[in-house]
Parts: sequence; structure tokens; C-alpha cells
Amino acid sequence: MSKIDDVLHEIYIWPKEFFEYTEELKKRTDTDIVAIVQGAQGLYKAVVQIRLLGVLGKAYIKVVKGKEYIIFKGPPGLRPNLTGTRYLRAHPRVGMFVVGTREIIKDTAEGFKVAVIAYVALDVMQEILEDHFSLARLGVKVASDISQALISAAVGVGVAVLVVGSGATVVAFAIVVGVGIITGMALTHIDQKYHLTDMAVERMMKWEREAKMGLAELGDRIED
Repeated sequence: MSKIDDVLHEIYIWPKEFFEYTEELKKRTDTDIVAIVQGAQGLYKAVVQIRLLGVLGKAYIKVVKGKEYIIFKGPPGLRPNLTGTRYLRAHPRVGMFVVGTREIIKDTAEGFKVAVIAYVALDVMQEILEDHFSLARLGVKVASDISQALISAAVGVGVAVLVVGSGATVVAFAIVVGVGIITGMALTHIDQKYHLTDMAVERMMKWEREAKMGLAELGDRIED
């Protein structure tokens, strides 16, 4: 940490071995560090919801006098850890519940935004460690990571609409998390098997080199 003009600057140093490990992890498991972290968070939420409400538990959100409440349906015996039938939505005991299509979409959107920030940060840092910095390579990798995350999120939300519409509540979020993880792994597997991102990187870097050569030749002609 350094101090310049009374402003504190935190400097984080990421070793190159970290990115080598993440790439190896991606090859072995068809997933990356960002997807693993987000998947683990989603699975934790799903497990807690099922533990508190039971697999067959149902719930919905109701607004009363401007306040949101989460209403639980079914016999109390199905949810031994939640004896009440109505809780204020802000109550910490039910804060982990993601109920209904609207909340699932909101939760997914928030997760996607975090993933975008994480992918951009990691891809930029990884590019800095390359022998030479390439905006073309960076742009392709960022676009590839974000597009895969977006497709996984969209598939998960699509499944959520079907599951919630069928009447299921608690298992809906668990299914959405699982579908998102599986979709992400499938996309990564396809990408690595057919080298889609690598081919796009090669093509874009070729255009980048040609553009630089063209600009250099134009500069030489102007000077002449």
C-alpha cells in the first residue's frame, strides 16, 4: 500500500501461476474460477432453502400496505424449521429465499453483473502478463467469457419460468442453479473442444497486425 498526496492506493499483485492454475482448472473441469465461486454460492442458497422449507415446500410474495411478506403454504410439518406461515420479507431468517420468477430473474441478473466485473478484471490482468498487450485478444476473451455467462443465465431463467409456472417453489431455485452450472460447463466444453475462442483470437489478432502495418505504411507515405 502506498500513499501519494494523502491518497491511499492499494496494490494487488497476482502471480502468473494463478492464471496458469485457472486455465488448467478450466481444462480439467470445463469451468472457471468465477463460475465455481458463483455456483457454490447458488448451491449454498439452494441447500439452505430446502433445509428450512423442505423439498416440497411452497411460498410466494405478498405485498400488504406497501410491505413485502413471504407467505409459506402447506402443512407446517413439511417445514419443521419454519413454524410460521408469514414473515416480513426483510426478516433475516428468510433472507436467503429466492421466491418466484421475478426474484429469480433479479438474483440471476445480480450474479451476471458480478460475473462481468470479475471476468473483465481477470482477463485484463491476464493480458497484462502476456509478452505483448493485445486489445484484440483481450476483447475476444472478454466477449467469450461474458457471452457464455449470459447464455447460462438466460437458460437458467428460462427453466425458472417453466418450473415456477408448474407450481414448484423451493426446488425451482435449486434447479435454476443446477441448470446454469451445467449449461456453463457444456459451453466451456464446446469452446475448448472446437477451439472457438482461440480461433477468434487468432483471426482478430491477424486483423490487428494488418491494421498496424497499414497505419505504419500510411505514416511512412505521409512523411515522404
